[in-house]
Amino acid sequence: MPHLRNPMHEVSFHQALRLVLDAVMPVGTERVALADALGRALAEDVVAESELPPFANSAMDGFALRSADVVDATERRPIRLRLVGMIPAGVDPQVTVGRSQATGIATGALLPPGADSVVRIEEASVEGDEVLVSHPYPPGRDVRLAGEDVRAGSRVLGRGRTVRAPEVAMLAALGRKSVVVGRRPRVAVLTTGDELTGPDDPMRPGKIRDVNLPTLTAQLVEAGAVPVLLGRCRDDPVEVESHLLKACEADLVIVSAGISMGERDYVREVLSRLGTMAFWRIRMRPAGPCAFGRIGSTPLYALPGNPAASVVAFELLVRPACRKLAGHDELQRPEFTARLRNPMLNRGGALNFVRGVVREKNGGLIVEEAGKQGAAILSSLVAANCLIVLDQGVEQVPAATAVPVRLLEGDAWRGQSGLG
Repeated sequence: MPHLRNPMHEVSFHQALRLVLDAVMPVGTERVALADALGRALAEDVVAESELPPFANSAMDGFALRSADVVDATERRPIRLRLVGMIPAGVDPQVTVGRSQATGIATGALLPPGADSVVRIEEASVEGDEVLVSHPYPPGRDVRLAGEDVRAGSRVLGRGRTVRAPEVAMLAALGRKSVVVGRRPRVAVLTTGDELTGPDDPMRPGKIRDVNLPTLTAQLVEAGAVPVLLGRCRDDPVEVESHLLKACEADLVIVSAGISMGERDYVREVLSRLGTMAFWRIRMRPAGPCAFGRIGSTPLYALPGNPAASVVAFELLVRPACRKLAGHDELQRPEFTARLRNPMLNRGGALNFVRGVVREKNGGLIVEEAGKQGAAILSSLVAANCLIVLDQGVEQVPAATAVPVRLLEGDAWRGQSGLG
């Protein structure tokens, strides 16, 4: 990573994201029990050692029969088949279905030899030891064939895929008790500022609560990382340097505030001496004052002190890096297009990520601002479920314009959006 000597070096958002992602690699792997794999990234390809389903079985409660016996069945002239048994799920059937015979069968029960079709219980009638069938049933009707879901030897889950409940279901069906996943990255978090107080400290004039430490902790947990809390430190260069040197043992470092141009922004001073920085600012709103580089060999982010700007910066830049460190192949949130409910202004000449609310209306998606957009405004952050992306070259955006929208929850999907 080049050491950029200009402390005002500024990059575009897309340049920043590329620099960030190019600088990190997965941190390693570990084997975990299936119950602990949820949300983790697979670090191995999962190949089926057996077929799913492992045997032909009934998809319905009903009667297993030979399709050839009911070819001529009609409502006026139903075919009578002699019942030769009942097959519950979970047992090896001890009966063979012969000509003009049938057997009762439960959902999931193994299809007995001789049978090739199932008539649902509500589509037949029983008289004594016979079942009456009034329609033809082709071979394979309501039968789950062996291997129709998964063939033995096929790759069913790929390396890098996020383990959700459906993936757990597949792994359990294949008899897997454990799986190799990406290790969770350890991320050190430090907040700075003389004005910060903890939740138990008395509030005095000029003091504010330290919002970023618990917020970044929550964002890291949601991103699949393990937070290493360094706490908060005063605006003192010696104290800042001491904390940052301890942080180098982590896989990633986040330091909050202290990187603007103020006299007491000592994080910038310390990083200029100890770090190799790729950029100091990004042409984006909010979170323009946002730096990235290394301290020693450890990647480091310096995020803005304003809480809303910090959340957005983490969401757009830090979260994808955490997911890459953990081995995920899907790094970004879902992004799609929605139409503006109201006109919007985009001042400042920068790529703007506006906190918004997207919802379905009349079969389409509409989006609007979630409220005030100041870098310290939390109410619009709480209300938002997305970020509206406004290009830096556009100042006025009319109502009904289609604009890019990034969700603030969920991960990039392989199929259709869950909205709507």
